[in-house]
Amino acid sequence: MKLLAAGAATVVFSLVSAAQSPEAPMLRQSLEFSGMTWKVKDSGGRKVGPGPNVFSAGNVSVDGSGRLHLRATNRGGACVSAEVVLASSLGYGTYEFTVDSNSRRLAKNLVLGLFTWDDTPSDPSHREMDVEIGRWGREDNADAQFVIQPYTVEQNIVRFRLPPRLGGSVYGFLWAPGKTSFRAEAIDAEGGRTIIKQHDFEDLIPEPGNEQARINLWCMDSKAPSEGLTEVVISNFRFTPQR
Repeated sequence: MKLLAAGAATVVFSLVSAAQSPEAPMLRQSLEFSGMTWKVKDSGGRKVGPGPNVFSAGNVSVDGSGRLHLRATNRGGACVSAEVVLASSLGYGTYEFTVDSNSRRLAKNLVLGLFTWDDTPSDPSHREMDVEIGRWGREDNADAQFVIQPYTVEQNIVRFRLPPRLGGSVYGFLWAPGKTSFRAEAIDAEGGRTIIKQHDFEDLIPEPGNEQARINLWCMDSKAPSEGLTEVVISNFRFTPQR
């Protein structure tokens, strides 16, 4: 267990054992972002999910201001993607990701994922809850979606469009017993927030296990990134435990 102070509260984070995870061989490198340790996914040239794609630690960096950069690149006509995995499992609470890039400009075959995933599940849906930014290869498609897995259940996915002049944005969800409340917000030049979309899910909500917060940028069907934004900057990840 790992104890971290968060305001007046003490938060107990459970460290996920690498030995439990099939992904462990791909998560040997780490970095610090938003005051937390994250593992960097590197598939060693092999194609793995999602996509499937090659994932490279070389496509992930933290700049001098502490912002996380994820890049999708073209290697011989194929995609090289990026992913980081929080070393700790956080459980119930609010997960909030601040994106400095204009998400609406993302290349149409790229997906930015802000989500939880349990790589050692007894639950076949992997305790996965997603904010996904992407048009899934279609120029005229909606830009984003909230998802509770399995996505094949119609009520488990809500798609929406991002505003045309989007600058920075904040995406997140409050995960509580029997309910997950998603929210997307635009950030204006003064730092104010305007709600883009919010939605509550109350069915098939997972219970905590070994899930970890994750951030990834990946290409559909292993194809190289199309024209558009291929690097995303995340300035902050914030977790607030449920009280």
